[in-house]
Amino acid sequence: MGTGRTNLVKRIESILTRQSNLEDKLDKKNHKLLNAVKEQVLKRVDRKDGIEIVSALPNVDSTDLQQLADLVESEVTGVILLGALEEDSASVVCKVSDTLTEKFDAGKIVREAAEVLGGGGGGSSGFAQGGGPNKNFLEEALSSGVNIVKSSIESE
Repeated sequence: MGTGRTNLVKRIESILTRQSNLEDKLDKKNHKLLNAVKEQVLKRVDRKDGIEIVSALPNVDSTDLQQLADLVESEVTGVILLGALEEDSASVVCKVSDTLTEKFDAGKIVREAAEVLGGGGGGSSGFAQGGGPNKNFLEEALSSGVNIVKSSIESE
């Protein structure tokens, strides 16, 4: 009896180890993919009075938007606004470089963008996320966020 249980425990441990290894491999591949997407997103940098503004609809899941925004921010000093389409909704995230959070509020930008999508959102001045069901208006929502940033720059 004890031998069967011992074998079962060893088999379960082996399966769990294999699962952990596969998850690590998947995370590494996902990170590589996001780095490749980051390079494409960086081609969309707009500059206004020394502030870099990035607005893009990368082909990633909404669950990857925050990580992608972090990767983009590592090479940009400014405001990053990213959107993603889901089956029945759209998501937006906004990341503001630490040195610019006194000037721009990611929470306000996302709330405005998410309103265009018929939804809501929020967060801090440095990072916010939101979304809504009107996914056909995602480009307009991102434009709305960019306009807030540009208006803030012009009003200085």
